[in-house]
Amino acid sequence: LYGATLFARRYLYNIFEQMYVMFLEEGAEGFRALFSLFADPRALPVTFFCSAGKDRTGLASMLLLLFLGVDEEVVLADYCLTNRTFDELFHYFTENHSIRSFGVPDKDAKVMFTAHPGWMRSVFRHLQDKFGGAEGYLHRKVGLSRETLDNIRENLLVSSFDDSMT
Repeated sequence: LYGATLFARRYLYNIFEQMYVMFLEEGAEGFRALFSLFADPRALPVTFFCSAGKDRTGLASMLLLLFLGVDEEVVLADYCLTNRTFDELFHYFTENHSIRSFGVPDKDAKVMFTAHPGWMRSVFRHLQDKFGGAEGYLHRKVGLSRETLDNIRENLLVSSFDDSMT
């Protein structure tokens, strides 16, 4: 009964929204390790992932894309691409990780495996309100120096005009 109540859809939306903000607040050390790799040209290319690929990986991707100047709506659309693999992901976790053993009905459990735009929009607001955006978060909370942030840009962005072509 406890699991079924905890995982009820009406609670899961709020839990995940709060969890995403908590990942930002409590995950600075992990983000520092990841973003330090982006700053080191010897570490590139970098692959990063988590078990489902939408929560921790989605936040890391979101931070990187926003930091590099990608529009929020494009970042949101990218995050929601996870939903294209929903059936496969849901089947894997319900069959292999015993979510059903908690007594959670599939209709409620599906909330956990869907990329909900509202969750990411809450993160956008949190980043803006508390840190002035992704760069402020990466500098003030994660602790990346301006030099490290500049190195990330240098390593991951290309000029739209290539001087070598002239």
